[in-house]
Amino acid sequence: MERIQKLIEQGKVIEPLVELYKDEVRVLGEQLRLPHEVVWRHPFPGPGLAVRCLGGEHTAPVEPFAMALPAGVSVALVPVRTVGVQGDERSYSNLLALDGALDAETAGALARRITNEHRSINRVALVVYRRGGRGVDGLAIHPATLTPARVALLREADDLVTRIVRKHGLYDAIWQFPVALIPLGEASGRETIVLGR
Repeated sequence: MERIQKLIEQGKVIEPLVELYKDEVRVLGEQLRLPHEVVWRHPFPGPGLAVRCLGGEHTAPVEPFAMALPAGVSVALVPVRTVGVQGDERSYSNLLALDGALDAETAGALARRITNEHRSINRVALVVYRRGGRGVDGLAIHPATLTPARVALLREADDLVTRIVRKHGLYDAIWQFPVALIPLGEASGRETIVLGR
């Protein structure tokens, strides 16, 4: 990265899109008549699969997080940090897991409230399925690195999600829908698939 930064400073690397937001890049792509499937692919522009394959250095359990919540909803701090955006700034903060019977609108409003009120949290995930239906109790982040097998698993999950979204005619209606992999489970070797928004 340092080498590239020096080339940028010397004027040898031109980044004409560096100041544009994703929606502006898409408008430009359409004006340039780039193929629709390129301009509207998810995420665009955005991180590749390897960036969305999170790791862990050691076993660390999820931790309770105290806050006022609707009845029947619990939260847990997942001991992994993620890249996100808070306000107009990129952040590298904690992930919070919501567990409970929440519809998408209520979960979204609660997620916005949490990330606005707690600067140490930049992403909120709603647990929609867990074997045995046991919520987040007993889960932990386990040691995991970037391996071909983990990237292949993430690629398979990403492809499945993309096919489902396309099948239901929702692909172009969703701004971006990244899929991530986190080494979160009851035991080492277990993975959690995270569907982003």
